[in-house]
Amino acid sequence: LRQLNLEYVDLVLLHFPSDEDLKGGASLRQEDWQALEKFYFLGKTKAVGVSHYCRRHIEDILEIAKIPIAVNQVQYHVGMGLSGPNATDDKGYMDETGIVYQSFS
Repeated sequence: LRQLNLEYVDLVLLHFPSDEDLKGGASLRQEDWQALEKFYFLGKTKAVGVSHYCRRHIEDILEIAKIPIAVNQVQYHVGMGLSGPNATDDKGYMDETGIVYQSFS
């Protein structure tokens, strides 16, 4: 924040539900979320969200979350229609849980 010359940011995202080696699991996701919640409670961000999280990953976070998941940023574009039931990354579930579904292509 000091380098940005800001006191806070509007939104911080956890970019991917595992580590660089594609390992992790629920406990790692929960640990990462709790670290960003601390950032939130210190007033350093106004909201915390995730990116590339599926329903199972969201449920892992919701088990321990003290603040709501503000947004789930997922890849979604016209060509995704060929992906069958996976085409929307479970947008309906995000709507049901109050998580903003934000797409990128």
